[in-house]
Amino acid sequence: MEENSMSNTPTQGDAIPTGTTGRAVLRRLLQAVALVIVCLVVLDGALRLVLPKTGLLRQTVDIQSPEMLYAQLEEFRRFDGVKIVTLGDSLVFGRTMRDHGDEDWQSHTLAAQLESRLAQSRAGCPVMVANFGMNGTLPADLDELMRIILPLKPDLVVFDLSLRSFSRDFEAEDKRYARPWLRDLSVSPDGRYQTAGSVSSFTDIGATYRDALVNHWYLYRMKDMIQAVAFDGQPAAFLTRTRDALDAKLKGEDGAAFGEDDLMLLFKARARYDGIDLEADNPQRQALERLLGRLRDAAQPAVGFYATEDRERLEDLIERPRFDDLQAQLAGIMQDEGNKAEENVAWVGPLDVFNPDHYLDHVHLDRHGYGRLSDALLPQVEAMLTKADLCQ
Repeated sequence: MEENSMSNTPTQGDAIPTGTTGRAVLRRLLQAVALVIVCLVVLDGALRLVLPKTGLLRQTVDIQSPEMLYAQLEEFRRFDGVKIVTLGDSLVFGRTMRDHGDEDWQSHTLAAQLESRLAQSRAGCPVMVANFGMNGTLPADLDELMRIILPLKPDLVVFDLSLRSFSRDFEAEDKRYARPWLRDLSVSPDGRYQTAGSVSSFTDIGATYRDALVNHWYLYRMKDMIQAVAFDGQPAAFLTRTRDALDAKLKGEDGAAFGEDDLMLLFKARARYDGIDLEADNPQRQALERLLGRLRDAAQPAVGFYATEDRERLEDLIERPRFDDLQAQLAGIMQDEGNKAEENVAWVGPLDVFNPDHYLDHVHLDRHGYGRLSDALLPQVEAMLTKADLCQ
């Protein structure tokens, strides 16, 4: 018994050295990390090859981050053909059609219908009309967006203006931009993304690392875009909308009744129209003048337009004589700047080509209204492309 007991007792020579165990664990950890990196590299490469072919990057989404905008700008920059960009607010964006039951709304936006018409009139010439419309866009946002896009050398820029965006509601410094992050974003002609400035602060260092990830890691660059297509925004917002829709359905609500929310929107819109002016000290007018100066300095062909409000509902928002005077002032600004730009900038509007049944509300159009809008803009768009000797 004593011998057996002694023979089962570990000796110092039998013990596994602690250093050997640590190195084995470290080796396995490094192998696991290497495997993860290899998988990410393979996934990243696969996404680079496959994703552009799916058409996902051509989807119209509500752009809410620099990464989302950059993902679409890269698709635009790499396109080989005539490149046209549409800029503006919710009218250009077009999603109001979906909110009123048009499931195929993406095919009915201004950008989609212009592209379809140009594909017919210029057969054999690849044409891309990219939709960079964003809800709530103001002239200050348009100015920054124009700065970002011009280095990519679009063949034509089509942008909309509305009197609403010149309300003094958007005069204060903290209300001049619907998307303040546009001020920090830049994209070089070769596609390099940057939001960071000087690396003199911790915040800028963090932005520099993020910019490096966007430039070199395709999956990171695309995360917001994929999320926007899959969930129409943030997953949390998607769950909230789904819950609200189910709740409304269970209650038997169809949203057709004119209720308190509609009245609140009407009162808010009326107050906004009351605050409109185009005086020289209005920051939004100043932003428009900067935007037009950028177009002039870059000799960039552009078409600006105003698709006017529903005349039957306009009287609920503003007196007609004042509205006509404001429109005349806006047209005067655009025409004066267009002359300075040696006819590189054309102004179309106010466009009064719509019937009352083309409107979904006092300003947003249905698919047929967008058809009328496309038809009204097409001659000027064609003239600009012909002048630039593109796809004759």
